[in-house]
Amino acid sequence: MNYTNQDHIIIIGWNKKSESAINELLKSNQKVEVVLIDTLERSPVDVSNERVHYIQGSPTEKETLYKANINKAKSVIVFSDDTIPDSSLRDAKTLNVAIVV
Repeated sequence: MNYTNQDHIIIIGWNKKSESAINELLKSNQKVEVVLIDTLERSPVDVSNERVHYIQGSPTEKETLYKANINKAKSVIVFSDDTIPDSSLRDAKTLNVAIVV
């Protein structure tokens, strides 16, 4: 499903750091909504929380970013892919995502 609200924060990439960031954002602002983008089959976050939304797809594809309503987002935070063991390849993927954003 597409996210249609605006002034949200998009988090790209799921790991312990992004989980911590989402929790901090939700605690610090009662009105903020977060859209998480990752390639996992299912949402890694509690789906009962109405302020967190999950978009499954590649963050390097414009279609995925449009599903997250990137044009109306307040900000985007990109986390590196910790599953890539080579740090230079991890940085290259992060840069690629940032360029597409």
